[in-house]
Amino acid sequence: ITGLGLAAPVGAGWRTVWAQVLAGRPNFGRLSEADGYSGLPCRVAGLIPEPELSGWPSWQFDKRNRAEMSRASALALAAAREAAQGADLAGMRRRSPDSLIGVAIGCGMDGLETAVDAGVGLRSGRGYAEVGPHFLTKLLNNMPAGRVAIEFGATGPCLAPNSACASGADAIGAAFRLVRDGIVDAALCGGTEACIGPLAVAAFSRVRALATRFNDNPLAASRPFDADRCGFVMSEGAGVLVLEALDSALARGAPAPIAEVLGYGAACDAHHLTAPKLGGDSGARRCMLAALREAGNHSAAWQRPLALQVGHVNAHATSTPIGDSAEWLAIESLLSGVDASVIQPGCLVASCKGALGHLIGAAGAVEAALTALSCQTGRVPPTANLARPDLPTASESLRLVPDGPPADWPTNPADGRRVALSNSFGFGGVNASLCIASYLP
Repeated sequence: ITGLGLAAPVGAGWRTVWAQVLAGRPNFGRLSEADGYSGLPCRVAGLIPEPELSGWPSWQFDKRNRAEMSRASALALAAAREAAQGADLAGMRRRSPDSLIGVAIGCGMDGLETAVDAGVGLRSGRGYAEVGPHFLTKLLNNMPAGRVAIEFGATGPCLAPNSACASGADAIGAAFRLVRDGIVDAALCGGTEACIGPLAVAAFSRVRALATRFNDNPLAASRPFDADRCGFVMSEGAGVLVLEALDSALARGAPAPIAEVLGYGAACDAHHLTAPKLGGDSGARRCMLAALREAGNHSAAWQRPLALQVGHVNAHATSTPIGDSAEWLAIESLLSGVDASVIQPGCLVASCKGALGHLIGAAGAVEAALTALSCQTGRVPPTANLARPDLPTASESLRLVPDGPPADWPTNPADGRRVALSNSFGFGGVNASLCIASYLP
């Protein structure tokens, strides 16, 4: 990982987002009745303040260009610009003009309100002109990836995974394999989301996924693993990473790698469209196991020949009662059911969603970037609003990071590395996990 670009309700730019998440400072607001949210049980969301965006150097669009794209596309493009600048992709192109760059940008629901407005206008009799010339390119989920590819001349594969809340993680996993297998020299990958509107809030409320008891106290609404959790807070944002092969990055004099992606795993519950599967064969457990296998953390017989140890799990934990509990059981089942040496004592489990809310298709990408920064710095952000842990089981192997200061994460004495898992799960029974480690020169 040689470049990062982030935008979230807590700010724009990866340094700002990292600082705010480390401090455990959420930035949620109350949705206004005047904007069409009257009567909805959830009135809380995480929107990026416009002053934050206007002050972000990557957020530079001429008026016409911006009007032609969805907000999700604009966020993806701005995050990609920040990541590309950090990785000096321009320098890569100058040194090797034939370098092949791929793109993989996931998105959950692009252009939902655009579709609503056009449909209402068309059905009202106002006519065909209600469907604007850029309607389709604001609606298709591969448009953020396509716009990133065009801006950076990325002529390798251009992928747009749509796997609900695992979209961003699946995009990084796909890009990881493109780079690892030598199909591309580098990849811009991640996720984006900007679907907050009355219809999306109503839809998620209908499946009882959103927080409804904190409408008068928005900052406290997202509280993963807490006894008072009652659903998630929808947020918008984007996360883009630059991935490239280590030998290629070193040969071109790229900036020092932030961290390394070691493995990726995906698995389906094949159980229920909106409820997680419990038990030892859950998709959550199996995707983590697959990520560790791909990382070479053990052989097929589960003998651990390498010194890698998982010291941190960046949990998907969205603040729903059943989802958080199911994930905790999956983590405990995985890490306690194998050779104990596969985890560091007191493995740190935390969720960034207490501060960020749930960024849907962008969640896995933003959280993978934050996991990479934890691997680099040895600091694990707190789980904002986690005051009274409510866990289905107690575990001697796992240590939950509550609200408060960041947790210190030492390197593994055996090899000086930090190894983490970053989880992302979604409706449809999809589960994804990325194994990320600190970079060792």
